[in-house]
Parts: sequence; C-alpha cells; structure tokens
Amino acid sequence: EIDVPGSHVLRDVAWNAKIGWLCAVGDNGLVQMLRLDTVNEDDVRGVPGDCTVLPGQRLEGHEATVWAVRWNEGQHQLSTSDENGLTIVWHECDGVWSAALRREHPGTVSKDFEWNPDGALVATSFEDGQASVERVNGELVWQKNLGLELRWVEWSPNGELILFSDAAGAVHVFTKDGALLNKVSLHPGENGGEPATVVDMRWHFSLTGADGTEQFAAPSLALAFSTGRLQLMRHEADERPLLVPTGLKIQRMCWNHDGSVLAVAGSLPSTESESGWDDSLSLVKFLSPLGQLLNELRIPAAPVSALDFDKGGLRLAVSVNKHIYFANVRPNYRWAVYENTLVFAYAQPGKLEDALAFWSVDRKAMIAVHQVSNPLHIAAHGHRCCVAVREGGVAVATLELRDTDGDVRTVKPIMIYPLHMAMTATHVIVSDNRLLYAWRMPTEQVAEQEYIWDADAFNDVHLGGFETFRRPKRRSESAIVSLAASESTVFVGRDTGVVHRVVLNGLEEPAKYVLGCFPLQLSVNCDLSLLGIVDDDNTFRVLDLNQGENFPDSEVKSGAFLAHRRERVWSTLWAVDNATEYVLMEGPNMTVFNAATKLRQRYTRGYPAVLKRGRVTGFDMDEVLLDPTTDLQEKGVVIVTLTPVMAVTKIQAMARGASVRARVRRIRDSTAREAAAVRIQTRARGARDGDRVKRI
Repeated sequence: EIDVPGSHVLRDVAWNAKIGWLCAVGDNGLVQMLRLDTVNEDDVRGVPGDCTVLPGQRLEGHEATVWAVRWNEGQHQLSTSDENGLTIVWHECDGVWSAALRREHPGTVSKDFEWNPDGALVATSFEDGQASVERVNGELVWQKNLGLELRWVEWSPNGELILFSDAAGAVHVFTKDGALLNKVSLHPGENGGEPATVVDMRWHFSLTGADGTEQFAAPSLALAFSTGRLQLMRHEADERPLLVPTGLKIQRMCWNHDGSVLAVAGSLPSTESESGWDDSLSLVKFLSPLGQLLNELRIPAAPVSALDFDKGGLRLAVSVNKHIYFANVRPNYRWAVYENTLVFAYAQPGKLEDALAFWSVDRKAMIAVHQVSNPLHIAAHGHRCCVAVREGGVAVATLELRDTDGDVRTVKPIMIYPLHMAMTATHVIVSDNRLLYAWRMPTEQVAEQEYIWDADAFNDVHLGGFETFRRPKRRSESAIVSLAASESTVFVGRDTGVVHRVVLNGLEEPAKYVLGCFPLQLSVNCDLSLLGIVDDDNTFRVLDLNQGENFPDSEVKSGAFLAHRRERVWSTLWAVDNATEYVLMEGPNMTVFNAATKLRQRYTRGYPAVLKRGRVTGFDMDEVLLDPTTDLQEKGVVIVTLTPVMAVTKIQAMARGASVRARVRRIRDSTAREAAAVRIQTRARGARDGDRVKRI
C-alpha cells in the first residue's frame, strides 16, 4: 500500500505495458507518474516480493478532477481527461513528459474514451449524448448525437467496431466509420425492481489473428452490470453468452495482458450497513475467460476506483480513495515436467494456434515445438504427458497422450469441457463443474476403460464412455472447484466446503469430508494419508485422512486437521518418496517442511516441480514465458533447486561421527602401544630375574 504524493483522492490508474510506468490521476488536477523499482532494470517482471515504488514526474495542465487516464502504446503517448471536458495528450521526450495536444469540449463532459488497437483513432462518449472518433493529431473523423446519456466506450480487437453503453443499460454497436449496426443482447438479471445498468465494459485486444480475424475460442468481451452479474461473450453478436453471478457490487474490472484472467473488483454485501454493502472492505475476484473463480484478493478499504495489470500480468495495481495497493499475481501456467522434459504452452501473436514446446532438462536444448489449437491443461506422469485440447467439432475436447519427444501417441475425444485435470501412472482425470471423468490409458497389456460420475451421486459410477451416459437433468447446487489424484484415488473439492474421495477401481465406497472452507487447491501425499488444502484466503492446512470420526451408515468422515497452518500460500507439492515432506510457495518464498518442521527457505520466483530425496527442483516459468521463442539456454534460465537444511545437518552429523571415530581409533592405538610397552618391560624384567637365579 502506498500514498500518492499530495494525499489526493484517486480516480483512475493505468499501467503502460511496454515501459512499465504507472500513471495515477485524481482530484485537484493530479496526474502522477510512478514506477516499481526492481533489482534489474531490464527485468520488468522481477521477483514477486516486496518492491519500492519510485515517484516520477507530476504532469501539470489540469485544474479540475482528472477522472480518466489511457495509454496509447502504439503512439507512445498518454491521454488524460478531467470533469471540465479538457483532454490532454502527453508526449515523452528524453524522460520528460509534456503536453502535445489539448482538446476542450465546452458544455459537456466526456464519460469515457478509448484508443483503437493501433493507437491511430480515439473514440469518446459524452454525457450529453455526443459520440465521436478523432485521429491521433486531433482531426475529427465523425461525431454524432445519439440523444442518450452515454457511459462506456470500447473498441473491438480488430478495430472495426465500437461499442457505446448508455445510462439506460443498452449497448450500441457502431462501425469505425460511424454507422449504427445494432444493439448487444444483454442479460443483466434482476436488480430489485430498478433498471439494471452497465457499470463497466472491457474487450480484450490480444485475440486477433494475422489476417484480422478474431479468435473466438474463449470469451474476450466482458460486460458488468449493476446487478452483480457478468456477461462474457466471444463477440458482440454471441447468442450464447456466459452469465456469471459475482455476489459483488461491481465497481471496476480489467483483463490481464493475454486475456487469460479477468479481475473484477467490488464491495461485499453487509447487513450492518444502510446501503447493504460493506464500506470498509473490497474484494477482487480473479476469473478465467469462462467465469471460473481462480482466486480472490481482499483489500481493507472501499470503494475501488480503478485497477490494472502490469506488462506480464504478475502485478496488479488497485486504487482505493487516496491509496494504491500493489498485489503480486502468480499465474496458473500451462506446463508440466516428466522424464527430464519440460513441456509448456504459450500464445503466439498473430496466430490462432498456440505453441506447445518440449525442452530437455538434461541437454538444456529444445526438443520440439508443435502447433496446437487451444491447449487448455497439461498434466504429466512417468514418461508421458497429457494435453487437454479444446475442439470445435463434435467432441468438446480431446485428451492427447504425448511422449518425451512431443509426438502424439493416443487421442481420446471427450464430451465435457475440462476445467480441472490430474494424471496418475494409469489414469487421466478431468472434470467440469458437475461431471468427473476418468480414462484408464491403454497399454499393451491393459485395454482402455472409462468412468463417469455425477458429483451429486458418487455412489453411482457409469462404466463406459459418453455415448451411453445420460446427463443429469436436475441442476446441481454445488460445483467442482479442485482436483487431486494419486495412484487410483481421486479427491474432488466442491464450493460448499466438501471433499469427496473416489476410488477409480470401484471396489471401495466413496467417502466425503466436510471441511468448512473453500477448497481452492488440493494436493495429496504419496501414501494417501494426508491431504493438503489451500482455501480462498490462501491459507494452507493439512487434513489427516486416517484420524477423526467415521459416522455409522454414512459416507461422511470428519478427518482431523493438523495444527500446522501457513498463510499466503499459492502452490503446494508433496514429496514422491516421503509422506510427511512437502514444499510450499509462500509469497516470494519456497519453503520445505517435514511434518510441521521448517527445513529450509529460499527467496525465489520459481515454480516447484519435483520434491525427491529432500531436494526441490523447479522452473522459473515467469522468465521462460516472458519470451518463449528465445532459446532457454541463451537466456540463462536456470533450474531452481533447493536442498533442505536436513541434508546439511546430516552431513555435519556424518562429519562429527567421523571425528569421533577417528578419536576412538587414536585412543585405541595409544592404548595398544601402552599395552605393548608394558609387555616388553615385563618380559625384560623376567629375563633379568632368570639370569640372577642362574648366577646364584
């Protein structure tokens, strides 16, 4: 948390994706440049820990409250607008920003403005109903009076369409030349008898192919309503949008750099407040493009006036009143490690296909790069990896088994959208919000086998594929939110705070554990005795599956939480050879534990991959995916390793033991020498006594 110099109330913040500067605007004409200091000036991602915020230049030119700021990265410019209708375009030269263009709109206030993808045109919506498009030099392209009180404006990713929303809750679609096409079909939901309005509108730019066509594989247009509902669309005419209730009074939202995460900020309901909303706390929900909850961030202040991601999507800036909060974001990258091979997927600018790269850890060289359409998840075990790929045909998705060279060995079409995925030595397990599917991978000795469960009836397993499976018609009141698997056992977490234990062979009855928390992440140890749980507050706890109470005539088991708790945990990994050893990623720290005893900690941004024989092996996926086309060896990407302090202690103990043994040998040798000397003296005395007897 920082305070902007001058203690002004902030209205908007915007992060420049190319140069890393943040601009904050607010009351009394505030336009303040800020930058986060990192260890390496060229490292725009930095280590995800604490950092220093460096105040930059304060731009002078506005006198009234500045309510909006937008970067024009294509033209290396910055635009700001105030409540008096003044818009200033700023230009940077030799590190100094100055006003390059001033545009005044007397008698009205511009409510929103946005640059098109290449930064050549700016669209503006005005409070009095005027809508306009201007060139970067201020030349007017077109202007119309729509006769409506306008609010938000947004460009399509290909720059051909413009959306204008009005105060009545409608969204109008125009061409870039000013021709009205139609209205967007909206589904805001109920608003307590009051008309629902659009409170924010964001269309992500990156989903554009080289030929200008849009990639509609995932929603990129997000509309937020005053009802707390989100409408996620693949394009402006999407007839089947996704409707996501957030439970928030939505204030602002934004996409990350590649459109894989949508951050939605708002207030929580409160029965103690007259307004019905908590005025002391804000919540930021991180959602996938399909509306799946990825994580939450609580901010001890309200309301949120703006939020924005940095270049790599690893930091989020949130402005609340007079403060800016900076949060570290740890993305769920698509990657896995198997048989000394690192496999990862990344988007390719200008292409509809993603790249699937295979890198040899031993040789430190790229094995192969394949073109794959819409890879969703990657899991690995042993000598194989499985890639879940979104399909556009009859099947919803396919599971591709690949070897260490990246070649496809087996393909399995499935009829559910895989939101979660896990892999064991024998099975691949995927699930959507309702159904759990397990595929026993075929081998030369064993034929493939399929299992399907309804999450509301785990006692009833369907043996076979989706061709003979009848989908449940009754709506489920609980969704699957996490998966963990080991050998032939699967743990399924649901948003009601329940974890189901399912045995894939069907010989054991399923069990159910009532946790009392939201199981955001699950992980299980190597002997299925301990279950690691990360809740929605990023608190890690361990559930002992062999303890607690079993209720008669019921599948419910209580389990027993161990006393060990850790905060700020975003990733967990159990050892493959020790049931009580695990590694946690706690903020910027990688920490290894044995039971509840901390063994060693390291400050790193690496992602853990394997914990074996007390040694952690991980990968700096932030650096790998910053520019994945560059050879990893040339970039100097190092494998993150961590040797627990127990190993050092063992070496010290061995050294101490060797020292003791050497001392014992020295004492034994000394004793032997003394005994030999005594024997020699005794024999000498005996010889002298014999000679004396002879003389007598």
